[in-house]
Amino acid sequence: MRISILALGSRGDIQPALALAETLASHSHHIRFITHPGFAHLAVGRNVEFLPLAAMKGEFEHLAKKKRYPLFEFRATADMAKRYGLEWSRQFRALAEGSDCLVGAGVCSFMVPTVGRHAKIPFFQAFFQPILPTRSFSSVLLPSLPFALPGFANRLSHQIVNQLVWSFFRPTASESLRELWHEPAAPLLFQIDAARDPRCPTLMAFSRHVVPPPEDWGHSIEVTGYWFLDRQTGWQPPRDLADFIAAGPPPIYVGFGSMGSKNPAAITSLVLSAINKCGCRAIISSGWGNFTLSDAPSNIFRVDDLPHDWLFPRMASIVHHGGAGTTASALRAGVPSVIVPFLADQPFWGHRLRQLGVAPRAIPHHKMNVNVLAQALDCTLNNKDMRAKAADLGMLIAAENGVKRAADLVEKAVDVASSSR
Repeated sequence: MRISILALGSRGDIQPALALAETLASHSHHIRFITHPGFAHLAVGRNVEFLPLAAMKGEFEHLAKKKRYPLFEFRATADMAKRYGLEWSRQFRALAEGSDCLVGAGVCSFMVPTVGRHAKIPFFQAFFQPILPTRSFSSVLLPSLPFALPGFANRLSHQIVNQLVWSFFRPTASESLRELWHEPAAPLLFQIDAARDPRCPTLMAFSRHVVPPPEDWGHSIEVTGYWFLDRQTGWQPPRDLADFIAAGPPPIYVGFGSMGSKNPAAITSLVLSAINKCGCRAIISSGWGNFTLSDAPSNIFRVDDLPHDWLFPRMASIVHHGGAGTTASALRAGVPSVIVPFLADQPFWGHRLRQLGVAPRAIPHHKMNVNVLAQALDCTLNNKDMRAKAADLGMLIAAENGVKRAADLVEKAVDVASSSR
């Protein structure tokens, strides 16, 4: 079977999609994986054909440094799509040729329906956040409220947010439809149900132990469990890092992934002061935030890029931005989190982990200070109930195999679609 998988975004969007690609490849399928070229190194040795798009890392880094409300991040993302969208669509159309099915992950979930319908091949939409309308909770792109909304208001919030996001991307979608498919402009109203392929379930790549499937989603939406891209066989940690971890009590981890900062030196000073106030050891990942640690004290170890599946279980607490991918890895590790959200769905995950009892109240990045961060760290290190809940939840998530479940669903649906032709 020839399967093409499309993914755009930051590393937290790319890794789960690549995990699905690798799993399907291990089932003897030919997999084409398309994303921006900065992530080509992740695909090395994973038996997939890597096809690059225009690079966007610098643009996401610039976006992450700005203070905006979550919804308006999509306006900036839509501006990127306007610059690259037509070329992406051309590549997607070429990619579909000869494929037995398409999988669009994240943002690409909204792109593959057009290509799939015109190419007359099955297509799957995959999401890493619960963005589909439901009465159970409000849109993940809205700030968490201190009170519960009635069911109809929750569902309406999804519809309003999805329509607003669609209004940002509709001009690019219309241009692609006219230029490549000779169709009229994209519809004014966004109907997410109309975009689905009835032959293929929608794949929700998170754990039902974290977000239970809402009853009103129905059987066409599958909550598969998380899709983890684990380290490759034979990987070994740097010796100095392994020695640092072994030299004392488990350290905490601090890293904000692809989230940048206008003032890395100030953030570094703040984090170091909070760590010293707690009297703990720490591993700090620079990420795109560029933590400045040219002269780090002996209780601090700086890293650039390490497999979370190896590192996180060795930590006492994990301070992160609340991206879907990092949140998943922290949960599986079975240790508490301190979430410092910046944008988009990150506040939702911060709120959800607090509800589950595995994290203290999230700290919005623009409200973070030494005392608040130190208090949150102290809670994760010394609250026995929180640590027990995190360990229990970690075992439940580790027992899932979401990426295999997703691969099985893809294979089954494509087999059924092929037999009905």
